[in-house]
Formats: sequence, structure tokens, C-alpha cells
Amino acid sequence: MPHPMNRIISEKNCLRAMVILWGYDILKLFLGFSIMQAYGINPYIFFFVDVVTVPFYVLGMARLINSLTEKSLTEKARQSDAIFLWAVITAVASVAPYLYAAWAGGRTFPLQGWIILLIIMVFPLVDLIRRLCSRKKPILVRQRLSG
Repeated sequence: MPHPMNRIISEKNCLRAMVILWGYDILKLFLGFSIMQAYGINPYIFFFVDVVTVPFYVLGMARLINSLTEKSLTEKARQSDAIFLWAVITAVASVAPYLYAAWAGGRTFPLQGWIILLIIMVFPLVDLIRRLCSRKKPILVRQRLSG
């Protein structure tokens, strides 16, 4: 039975994730429509940016995870440019709609809105860093035991 760290995220799972996120985008549009309008954010532009960035986010995250779960550290070292590229793509895709909201809302945005947007943008990044740091140890231990 293969170790869970060696699983590769399939295209089928990426498509499922995209469909779920697009459904979540529709839910955000309906629930936040009047709030966005009240603060000068065009809900349709926010929705468009949110929908367009979903494939980049999902594929970037899948490629990033697949790049980080290679069997040897030498392969990881060779892929460091690819890992950085996918990390940047994932980060930009995840914050783009919220950066639009911050820009469009501008001065009409209340302090609570800025705090919520900051949390929405920072939490996924901190969570990703935490997960990546916790995954390094099993790979190192596995390599030491095997060789």
C-alpha cells in the first residue's frame, strides 16, 4: 500500500475541486451581493475574478503538492524553480478577488472589512506554510530509513 505522501493529485480530483469552488463562488455572490454593492464593490466583477482564478488556484495547488511529494530530496532540489512558480501562481490566484475587493472598496470599506479581508488573505498562506513544514519530516525520516 503506497504511503499517503506519495499520492499524486489526479486531474479528476482537480476537476471536482473546481466544481466545488465554483459552487462556493456562486454562494458568495448571492450572499454578499448587497454587502459588496454597499461598499462600492461591483459583485459581478468580483464574481468574474473569483471564477477565473479557480482553475489557476486548483491546478497550482495540485502541482505544488505533487512537486513537494516526490520520493527524493534531490528530485525536490531540481524542482525548486517549479515549486516556487506553482506557489506564486497559487498565492496570486487565491488573493486576486480579495485584492480587487480591497481596491474597489477603497475608502468606503470599514475597518472590520479590512480585518476580514486580511484574515482571508493571510490564513491560507499561513496554513500552507504550516502544512509544508509538517510534511518535510516524514520524507526525511523515510529517506534515512531506506538509505
